[in-house]
Amino acid sequence: MSKLELRDLGTDIVLKMSEGNPGAMSCVMDILGKEKVHLILILDTLGLYGSNLYMLWSDCCSRDLGELERVLGEYRAGKITKEQIFEHISGGYQVS
Repeated sequence: MSKLELRDLGTDIVLKMSEGNPGAMSCVMDILGKEKVHLILILDTLGLYGSNLYMLWSDCCSRDLGELERVLGEYRAGKITKEQIFEHISGGYQVS
């Protein structure tokens, strides 16, 4: 179930998505700073918050927002599944 609501402000989005994880907070701030809010919506749909969000961004995507966008685009296109993304996160290796 998603955490975000239409009335959420930027600070609400950062707090909800990061769950207090400083690395996830950096990721969300990067996304919002580059005005790529659609990525936040996909992450929310996937249920990627806190440490899982941080590990996807940091470990699997090398803190590269473009790579994160590519991975989420492949998910949206049906090329990879939610389960595959979480499998990569738990394994700590890059999503291909």
